[in-house]
Amino acid sequence: MSSIKLESSDLLKYFLLILYIITGSLSNFGAIDILAPQWIYLGCINLLSCLYFLFIAPKSLDTAFGPLFKSHFIYVYIFYVLWNFLSYFYAINPVETLINLPRIINTFLAIFFGYFLIYNLPKKFFFISRLFLLFLIAELAAYYTDFSSVFSSQGLQLMSIKGFAGNKNITAASIAFKLPFALYLLHSLKRPLYRFGLSIILFGGVLAVSLIEARAAILSSLLVLVLFLLFQFYLLIIKYYSVKVGVLNIVLTLIPYLVALLFNISITNSAKASSLTDTVGKIAFTEESSNGRFQYWGDAFDYVLKNPIIACGLGNWKIASISEGKEHISGYTVPYHAHNDFIHVFTETGIPGGLAYIGIFLYLTLYLFILLYNKYKNQGFLELQYFFLLLPLVVYGIDAGLNFPVARPLMQSSLAIFAGLVLSLYLDQKNKQQILSINTTKHKVLLGITLIVLIPSLTVHIISFNSLRKQGQLLYEFNNAQYNMTRAQLDEISHDFPNLTETAMPIKAMKARYYYLQGNREEALKMAEEGAKDNPQIFFSENLKAQFLLQEGKLDSAYVYAKKAFEGLPNNMPHYDMYMKTLVAKRDISTIDTVFERVRALAGDTKTIWTIYIRSLAQTRSLGDDYAMAKAATAYQLFPKDETIFSLYRMLTYGQQRMVEAEQINTEATALYNNKDFAGAASLFAQAFDLDPLQHTFSLNAGLGYYESKQYDKAVQFFDLALTSKNQDTKERALRFKGLSFYASGKSSEACAVFLRLKNKYPKRMYKQEFQKYCLSKKQ
Repeated sequence: MSSIKLESSDLLKYFLLILYIITGSLSNFGAIDILAPQWIYLGCINLLSCLYFLFIAPKSLDTAFGPLFKSHFIYVYIFYVLWNFLSYFYAINPVETLINLPRIINTFLAIFFGYFLIYNLPKKFFFISRLFLLFLIAELAAYYTDFSSVFSSQGLQLMSIKGFAGNKNITAASIAFKLPFALYLLHSLKRPLYRFGLSIILFGGVLAVSLIEARAAILSSLLVLVLFLLFQFYLLIIKYYSVKVGVLNIVLTLIPYLVALLFNISITNSAKASSLTDTVGKIAFTEESSNGRFQYWGDAFDYVLKNPIIACGLGNWKIASISEGKEHISGYTVPYHAHNDFIHVFTETGIPGGLAYIGIFLYLTLYLFILLYNKYKNQGFLELQYFFLLLPLVVYGIDAGLNFPVARPLMQSSLAIFAGLVLSLYLDQKNKQQILSINTTKHKVLLGITLIVLIPSLTVHIISFNSLRKQGQLLYEFNNAQYNMTRAQLDEISHDFPNLTETAMPIKAMKARYYYLQGNREEALKMAEEGAKDNPQIFFSENLKAQFLLQEGKLDSAYVYAKKAFEGLPNNMPHYDMYMKTLVAKRDISTIDTVFERVRALAGDTKTIWTIYIRSLAQTRSLGDDYAMAKAATAYQLFPKDETIFSLYRMLTYGQQRMVEAEQINTEATALYNNKDFAGAASLFAQAFDLDPLQHTFSLNAGLGYYESKQYDKAVQFFDLALTSKNQDTKERALRFKGLSFYASGKSSEACAVFLRLKNKYPKRMYKQEFQKYCLSKKQ
């Protein structure tokens, strides 16, 4: 009976490991972030593992507990977790620390339990390799299913194909992390059928990574290939096997990669996308190719220099990063991560926490090198399986150096099993002959403490998940400037825990706008004030209060808040717009120009920046002001198709009254034209144009009226005026009817010159036919 129980216990170990590895396969379950339900799931598996060791198999820890607590790794990791917990007491937003702390704890416990589950497994390396391989197959199946679905509906839209993770970078990193295990099995299993199947899997994985165009995953996958080939050459040099076998292994490795490259070139050529060779060619450690990472790293480095010990607190870099990068942050899109896990940890927990986090990976690397060295010392050559374990660590290291796998349960669950494997191999080798120093009672005490920690951690994950499910509509309405949610719907969204949205916006302040629109002025101002405390760096609350106060006519207070919001985030268009409105109300003409030039230097010549500026000039400068007209003319030169800028340009040049009068005459003229009174319509269109000479549709319509009334010379005059327009549609019609007017008045040579110009400038079939009809047929 005891043997049956032991077998059942072992089966549960395998089952729990499988449950860990499939963490990343969960969908979002209605949350705006797929990570939320995955953290809950990982916490649940940790809870099951804790209960398993506490009640079902406590004796299985007898050989594993002692070695772990004699290693430096566990104490460095415990210090890292505790230091993150202590950051609560100095965090900018302590609630964010409490939201993020369970993620740190769950990753730690997943490694902790992963080690215990793996430690006593027979052939543990081989089993874990197959476990990673099975999930790799599942990931590839999901990716290529998505590929097929997208292809059938949208064609080869490669950037829309995301697989399990819902994010192409995470999918690519996860696949790349598991490819070394497929490579290992390819060279460990000798049956031709197995090798053929593994070659197909390896090909599919490399092709998927290359198509996703995630440069970190491509770089790490190529580095894995290079390192493995170098190791194969090393084995050839030491004559570990014959030249024939060595060459066969190298060829066996290269074939999936080369075939994947050929498929990639073929597919990307069809999709007119970047091929693998193009993507690799773009990999460079420069500002231009870093997608803003250099700015993120520079901001983070500066912050750590200023806050080396007491930093911003766990989960608070998305707040602190705003003040560091306010000159290049656009809108409310803040850098939630430093795009380097190691730097990111330094920003949130200071040098002590950052060094501890680096120490975790240094110890794993050290243990692998010790394993390699010990095998080398005993056998005279490096062990293949231990060398292969270095490769996933290389992949994870590159991903952590360029992205943020620490925030992704998919990557953390894989890391937990990998780290558990490394620890079990190292500590098993190191402590085989040592007597255990921790008894079963102490095991149970530690597991009991773990259980006590797990339950509130899981509760926090569930609260966070529920909030993320309900934030979706709030963020949608905010992004689309629609505020239709009822008070009952708003009350369902907690604004105390968590108090920030996934995008770092203070929930209290976001609700404040609704309260104000619903007539609850005092409550709205109070909520905006409290929201400013939750994220004091984003200045959304200040800008919101400025809007409220300006609407109430409290100009001085509105100005103070608008200026504070603008200075806090100057490259934010709502802040810029609100500040300009208060400056307009104060008639502060010189500051309007200064603010415009500052924002223009940050964001460049954008339509929004110029529209707000020209609108401000129109409200503060007198009619016919040379400076204002010159600026409006510049804006019109930059954005000739924008109707708002065009209207402001006309307003500054001729005044609102003339524009309105011209539009009224244009309406009368249109009615006459529709009633076939072409001469009367032409006369009125001409009057409208005299009032508003920048509105070239009036001159075009006048020309059309004279053309229809057979006054061709007058028609040509107004078509010539219309040809000075910056609107291409207006110019195209004016040019065509100018040619027709010449032809109708018997001026064939002038008409043909115009038709030739029209045909060449606007190569449409109709214009070619007209040129043939009016100019070439007569010559024939």
